[in-house]
Amino acid sequence: MSGDAIVGQAEHFHVIALPAPLQGIYRRMGYREGRTALDPARRRATDSAAAEAAALIALKGAMRRLGVYERSEDGVVLETGDRLHGVKVSRFLQDCDEVLLMGATAGRAVIEEAERLAAEGHMDRAVVYDAAASEMVDGALDWIMSCCGRFLLREGRILLEKRYSAGYGDFAIDHQPMFHRLLDFGSLGVTVTESFMLAPEKSVTALTGILPGMRG
Repeated sequence: MSGDAIVGQAEHFHVIALPAPLQGIYRRMGYREGRTALDPARRRATDSAAAEAAALIALKGAMRRLGVYERSEDGVVLETGDRLHGVKVSRFLQDCDEVLLMGATAGRAVIEEAERLAAEGHMDRAVVYDAAASEMVDGALDWIMSCCGRFLLREGRILLEKRYSAGYGDFAIDHQPMFHRLLDFGSLGVTVTESFMLAPEKSVTALTGILPGMRG
């Protein structure tokens, strides 16, 4: 990753290789370690379905680093002129002079297979596929943050540990077209609907802040 690549323009990751996070998949499905009992046959079937789902998932991602141009109590204006509306997101970014926009997608194949399984009555496997895709696309955002965070440390700057997504709190879902445009998400096969939903379904966006840190 080069400094020029991360600043000001979208950078794409066409392959993000992550293992299937079994513990997270089970947790997303409602199982709790030490509290939910699974017989060995059911566990083997779930582990197998998770591995099948992971083989179909083609994680891709994007990020873009932008300066904060202006801030107010109810929003933040980026250097592009785009405005992030929301009191809570403004507070979240209150100490940051830059914002990192992120997006990730699991691709279409895993969703299509999950839909096929559900239509044929294999709901148990379809649920595992859905959980695996959700967990792995969130993992891709973690991967992007980790990658960017390591680079920023060399600048003496700090990435916030948490992230904020459109549709959370008062940060409205209608910010999705802005994310889609600024991240050039379309070139990764992601579209945004009139109701501000991303497609394929297992596609996500988020933002976090960059603190000034200790500059030399």
